[in-house]
Order: sequence, then C-alpha cells, then structure tokens
Amino acid sequence: MIRVGAAGWTHASLAGERAFYPPGLGQRDYLKYYASRFSSVETASTFFRIPTMEIVSHWVNQTPDHFVFHFQVPGMLTGFPIIPKNLPSIIARDLDRELLDKRQIQAFPKQVLEMGFDMFTAGMRPAVESGKLGAVICRFPPWFEPDESSFAYLDLMDDKTRGLVRAVEFLNAAWQKPEAFSQAIAFFKPRNIAFAATDSFRIRNYSGRGGLTKELAYLRFSGRSQEIRYLYSQPDLQPWLARTFAANSRAKNVYAVFASIQGMDAVLNARLFINMLKWEAKIRKEHKKKRTAA
Repeated sequence: MIRVGAAGWTHASLAGERAFYPPGLGQRDYLKYYASRFSSVETASTFFRIPTMEIVSHWVNQTPDHFVFHFQVPGMLTGFPIIPKNLPSIIARDLDRELLDKRQIQAFPKQVLEMGFDMFTAGMRPAVESGKLGAVICRFPPWFEPDESSFAYLDLMDDKTRGLVRAVEFLNAAWQKPEAFSQAIAFFKPRNIAFAATDSFRIRNYSGRGGLTKELAYLRFSGRSQEIRYLYSQPDLQPWLARTFAANSRAKNVYAVFASIQGMDAVLNARLFINMLKWEAKIRKEHKKKRTAA
C-alpha cells in the first residue's frame, strides 16, 4: 500500500486565506481535518520533544481507523542539539548544572540516551496498540559520519527501538557513497530497518538511494533548494513514480513524506504526488489490459 502525507499539520502557513485549513477552523480541529484529506502524517513536533502517551493517545483518538502516524525520533536522541528547557524534567534533573547552563546540548551520556529512548518508545504505545503506527523515523544530522562510532550509535538505537517499524534517514551525503551505503544496508537488513530514500538538495542529483524491508519503504522529500520554500514540479517527481511502484511490489507499506519549513508547501507537494500516482496507476492498468487482450 502506498500512502502519501506531509510532515506536520500545525504550521501557521496552513491556515489563513487560500490556505489548507478552512477559514474559522480551530487549531484543535486541524488534525481531524488533515486526516480527512490524507492517510498519513509524519510528526514534526516529536523531533523537538519526547511525546508522552497522553499526547499520542489524543492524536490517535482524533483520526480515523485507516490513518497512520510516522513518529520522528527526538533530535536529542540522534545527535541534533536541543535547548535545555525542552528536556523532560526527569532527564534534566539528573544532568550537571554546567550542562544545563549551556545554550544548547548536543551530546548526552549513554544512560541519558537510553532513558530518552525508553520514554519515546513508551510514548508510542497508543499508536502501536491502535494499529496507527506507520513507522518510526530516525533522522541523523549532517555531521553524522559513516564510521565505527556511528555504527555503535546505530546499534544502540536498534536495541532501544526493537519491535517498532523503523526507518533511518541520513542527512550526510557520505552515506550514499557505495562503500558506506553497502555497510549500512548490511547493518540494517538483519535488523529489519529501512534506509530512507531521500530527495534533497544535500544529495548529488537530488535523488538518494534507499533500502527497504518486507514491511517498509520510506521515501522522504525535503526540497531541492536551501531556500525556505520549494514546490516540486512534475518533472522533479516523475522519476519517483517508477521507484514508488517498484517499492510497492516488494514492501507491504510504502510511505512518501513531504517535508518543508513552509508547511503549506509540504501539503501542495504531497497533493501533486498523489495525483501523479493516481494517473500513473491508471496508465499502468490500461497497459495491463492491452497486454492481456493481446
């Protein structure tokens, strides 16, 4: 099954005149409206804060049975810096004052990371139990190099998230090089982790390679420019149609996610890709009929 959605549903650009949400719609109804138009969403907010079971349960209860969530692993657990005030109190209270006085914290002791992952996986429980967990997406920063220490970190991530459907996105293009890519696939395959295929300005020729599992193929589109806004064109996305259908023939679920700093762009890009997929599916169906008739 192919599902297409956006990353986040609360960005300010989604509301207002000629925006995604109807005029007058209250923010508390945003998710319900979004879920009436798309079948999946990637949670942007969980990148900044570890979600609680109460929050996830609230989201789950606002969406129809067929809807699924892809949860971004909090950036603090994958090497991104975090503002100390955004740390859960249970973690902050055990940290040294010198660390908490910093403007940002980027590296944590192993026991703190383990605690953070435990809190994150506990928060996933309502989504898992309701059947609404699409995937957990671990996004690693541009400075996360393909070296021995990184694979040790990936091993920790694997250990603490085992049992969840998982995908990994690398923002460092070095992971696309043949040797590093092969090493990553060899690491992920026995652990049932998908290597997210990304379309990004960080990747040479934009379209990055990926690796799927029997359960999951994860495609992530974040724009081909470093500018705040990027609207994909049909020529941009055309090569991804064949890749998406090919992945759908091998994986149970194919998730395509459009991310943008400007939330409205993500929705517009997702809509375009959905329409292109529908048209491509129609063409393929007609070709199949002709071959059968012949």
